[in-house]
Amino acid sequence: MSDDPMPKDVILKDRFSYPDWYLALRYNALSRGVWHLIDPDAPGVDPFKGARTIPSLEQYTADINARARAKYQADLAEWEILEQGGTVPQAPRDRKADDLRKDYETDLKRLATEYQEQAREVSRIEVRYANTQTWINATVESKILRNAQTTLVIRGKTTIQDLLRELRDQFAPSELSTITTVREEYRKVLRLAEVGHMKPDQWHRAWFSAYTQAKAFDPQEVSGTLAAKDFLSALMKRLAPSWAQRELTELVREDFSHLRHRI
Repeated sequence: MSDDPMPKDVILKDRFSYPDWYLALRYNALSRGVWHLIDPDAPGVDPFKGARTIPSLEQYTADINARARAKYQADLAEWEILEQGGTVPQAPRDRKADDLRKDYETDLKRLATEYQEQAREVSRIEVRYANTQTWINATVESKILRNAQTTLVIRGKTTIQDLLRELRDQFAPSELSTITTVREEYRKVLRLAEVGHMKPDQWHRAWFSAYTQAKAFDPQEVSGTLAAKDFLSALMKRLAPSWAQRELTELVREDFSHLRHRI
């Protein structure tokens, strides 16, 4: 996916362009499998945590002892909850490295295989993460990007998630204003069907774009009987009068039938 073509019509340059840009960004990151690393609304994530390294015998021994102590504490808490019924759990004795050497050697090959696969996966994620950064650099107006990066450097923050939070705080419209905007755009496209001079295929592309936006942000605007009537009424004026009239008549008939059954 490193060779993905950069979109030329999805550029973040102001508040009005932010919703389209953000949707394109989210799709891009989801398709790369890195959205969970950059989601600006999620808790902070360290994308460079990396894979675990093969533990030494001493580390292996410390882990075994730590797990034994944790199990003891859990068993003891359960014993106390049960009002000290049954046999009291016994505190474990720390095991020595020499005692675990054979177990360590047995587990070493398995651990090496697991950790190598983890390292390969981390490497793949790092490539996808870098590709997403490249996509962002190419689709955000250079001055906006430079100002945001300067702000983040001063704060000591340099991850993509930090950058997206900064851009969100600057440009993301409120939920109400977003819904208002997509409603206006959708209704504007419906009016074009009535009085505009667009060809049917051009209008359909414009309508589908507005419909997709409205469905994402305000599903009620484009769903249900009233939305269907608005759509058909718009087409009935100029673009597809015969078909729209038939569909609208059938829709009204179905509505009347449902109403009659409820009475």
